[in-house]
This record gives sequence, C-alpha cells and structure tokens, in this order.
Amino acid sequence: MKINKKEKDYKIISFTKIKTIPNQNNQKDHFNAFSNMLYDYICELHEFDYENVPLKTQTQLEKEYFNEKDTTYKLLIDHNIYVGFAIIGYKTNCHKAVDIYIEEFYIKPQYRKQGYGKILINDILFNTSQNINTACLYILPKNKNAISFWKNVFSKWENITNTIRDTNAL
Repeated sequence: MKINKKEKDYKIISFTKIKTIPNQNNQKDHFNAFSNMLYDYICELHEFDYENVPLKTQTQLEKEYFNEKDTTYKLLIDHNIYVGFAIIGYKTNCHKAVDIYIEEFYIKPQYRKQGYGKILINDILFNTSQNINTACLYILPKNKNAISFWKNVFSKWENITNTIRDTNAL
C-alpha cells in the first residue's frame, strides 16, 4: 500500500518491554509487525555481511531482541501501516560512554527516502526526557544506503556532539 506523502498521519509507539506494547486492542498486531520487520531487517543485513553465518529463525530473533534490559523499542506507523522501527539501548558496548546506543534502525525499503527515517531519528534524539549529546551506532561497511543516510543525519544535527561512528565507512 502506498502512503500519500503529503498527508502523513504517523505515530510512534514507544515501550520498554515487548510485552507492554501500549494500546491493548492492537498489541498482538504491533508485536507481529515488529517481529516481521525485525526478521526482514536481519535478512537484509545478512546480505551485506553475514552470508557465511546461518540465518536465525524469527522465533530465535524474538527471544534475542525482545528480552533486553535497558532498552526502548519504537514502532513507526503511518495511516495504520507499519513503516519501521528502532531499538535503543542505554548501556552499550561502545568504546566510550554515550547517552544512547542505536542498536537497530529500520525503515521498510518501500518507505525509504520519504522522510520516515528522519521522523524516527528526530523522535529518538529529541522526544526524550534525557538530554542526548552523544550517540553510538554500528554500520556495516558494505551497506552504502545506511552510510549515506547516517552521514546525512549527523551532518544536520550539529548539536549532537561527540557522535561515535564505529565504522570505517563514515
């Protein structure tokens, strides 16, 4: 389904435990959408760098990703269409202390280059009670689209200082 770019009607649902997704009526739909997008995302990453590693099942991914502590999950929906998600951590394996760790960030391919990534990253960086000055993320060097997106993100938000860019690509 195509979304009318001029009439975005998006919402971002944030939650800290996958079992506490807000809006009880749609809780199962939200969980299934999040799980399906996570699997699609991991399949996409697999093409870039993990071709020699067996691909995990969707159930294995759910167990791995949906039981993390100190994590915020964000689900981007526009006109009742699931567009993307982010998984944000506050304890990281980065080389120095940061305010947030962008563990995973995904916009479905058919919705890329339409402003949804910007909507989601704005929510992550600025719609929080925490003052975000530093962020960390990892980008696979072969993922040229992600490199381009994050270069653009970090060039526009100059108030996010000391951003760690843990890849040789940036």
